[in-house]
Amino acid sequence: TTGDAVDDVPSVATAIKEPALVDRTAAGAAFETVRRMELLLDRWGATPPSALRSGGLGVRDLKATAAALHLEEPTAALLVETAASAGLVTTVADTHGNPVWLPTDQFDSWVQRSAAERWVSLVRVWLESPRMPGLVGQRDPADKAWNALAPELAAVHMPESRRMTLAALAALEPGEVPAAGTGTPSLVTLLAWQRPRRPRLRAEQVLWTVTEAGSLGVTGLGGLASYARLLLADEDAKATKALAALLPEPVSEVLLQADLTAVAPGPLESSLARKLQLVAEVESRGGGAVYRFSPQSVRRALDIGWTATELHEFLASVSRTPVPQALAYLVDDTARTFGTVRVGHAEAYLRADDETALTELLHHSGAAGLGLRRLAPTVLI
Repeated sequence: TTGDAVDDVPSVATAIKEPALVDRTAAGAAFETVRRMELLLDRWGATPPSALRSGGLGVRDLKATAAALHLEEPTAALLVETAASAGLVTTVADTHGNPVWLPTDQFDSWVQRSAAERWVSLVRVWLESPRMPGLVGQRDPADKAWNALAPELAAVHMPESRRMTLAALAALEPGEVPAAGTGTPSLVTLLAWQRPRRPRLRAEQVLWTVTEAGSLGVTGLGGLASYARLLLADEDAKATKALAALLPEPVSEVLLQADLTAVAPGPLESSLARKLQLVAEVESRGGGAVYRFSPQSVRRALDIGWTATELHEFLASVSRTPVPQALAYLVDDTARTFGTVRVGHAEAYLRADDETALTELLHHSGAAGLGLRRLAPTVLI
């Protein structure tokens, strides 16, 4: 107070939505976040993108990742940044010594957990992260575009801005959501009143938080989901249980079609989805995905060690209906020609009439680094 005057606390401009609809909308986004994170890490495990010398992710690699996940680039940048903050990806040197982004061992344990548990772990990291994925694509003071995963893309006050923005949403009644057009500016005004000495990037940080919260499934239709309220109260176990009740039950079977496709009647169990992505191409996504088998996809499974018998057994075990004859023929035909032609490379050869001398050279410790192999009694390569 100053004399008789009392500062009025700014209010958030709101509209009314059905609380159950807010929860369902947010839960749908939460499910997509977990599913696309898994797809992202599977893709990077198969084809690791290069790491820039600065430690960031190249613009082309971000575009390719966004296209593969059917996402806008800002949302893809958010997933990439969250994955790195959660320790699910890191930079390692490839076989040529060049740095690339690869999933870590933590991904193997993360993917075994339930969808609700995985989501809680990701959002918990996002809440506390100083990273600012909202800057990706914008220009720095030197007029260069900010890259995802660039070390400089962080601000010490970002976690507080997220917390304060979400706390303002949590202060609203269930079903109250920021009004279209005026809701976000009123949130900025409220945070400016709460922290008047921090003007830099405040509006941007509030906008980023609102946008990212909607993408991740923390909010639905702009309103805070009921399970997110529990998460903000540090009741992770209750939040996990509440979210799990809103997510669809995963299915463990698909419908194999005569046109060499497999239709998932709902979200697939994680292990089944990963195997299907190996032996077939994802043709469409959604609550139920469509996978298409091709000679290339079957060969991909053979390349990593599957046999034709194992492929037949896998298809029979996951199909609600008998395996179509066309698909069985595709597997057999591809396996029949697999491995019949192999191409290798040899730098040089050694030939001598003295087989004993070549044998001695082949096993000599000083020649161990040459990688010698015997093609014939008198020929080494």
